[in-house]
Amino acid sequence: MTSSKTIGIIGGGQLGQMMAISAIYMGHKVITLDPAADCPASKVSEVIVAPYHDVAALKQLAERCDVLTYEFENVDADGLDAVIKDGQLPQGTDLLRISQNRIFEKDFLAKKAGVQVAPYKVVTSSLDLEGLDLSKNYVLKTATGGYDGHGQKVIREEADLVEASRLANSAECVLEEFVNFDLEISV
Repeated sequence: MTSSKTIGIIGGGQLGQMMAISAIYMGHKVITLDPAADCPASKVSEVIVAPYHDVAALKQLAERCDVLTYEFENVDADGLDAVIKDGQLPQGTDLLRISQNRIFEKDFLAKKAGVQVAPYKVVTSSLDLEGLDLSKNYVLKTATGGYDGHGQKVIREEADLVEASRLANSAECVLEEFVNFDLEISV
């Protein structure tokens, strides 16, 4: 029989709630860090209400928990490194940092892990969009901070380049050739 642990989850959304339910079912206590007091995980766990980048709140969570995890990549990796105890975050922050930047992520998957990814190029300004072959469709994505369609622009025709250029001039981006798909899996 395993001993009961206190698990800290950064992020109290639906994924955090599902992790909490599973942990509680296995006999563990869960404390969640989320900026919303009424986040989904609040229905099953104690919540520390604070922004994800609040180092004092991360420290409070780390001090009260045996082990930490997170439900998504929008977590302050530097803040975590500053407060975690040895072994408290088994997955570490290296992969978190990679997942926080689409350029790092694509390079890691394609060059180090040997995973086939959609053809892509790094875009640092609208100049990188000049001469684009518009017989193909593309998706321009910010390298950091985008999620669920935010920070993205589909490029199908010349008119789409106006908004895409604004995005490219506002942040470092990745331009991917559009891939038709039937299913998306998020790990």
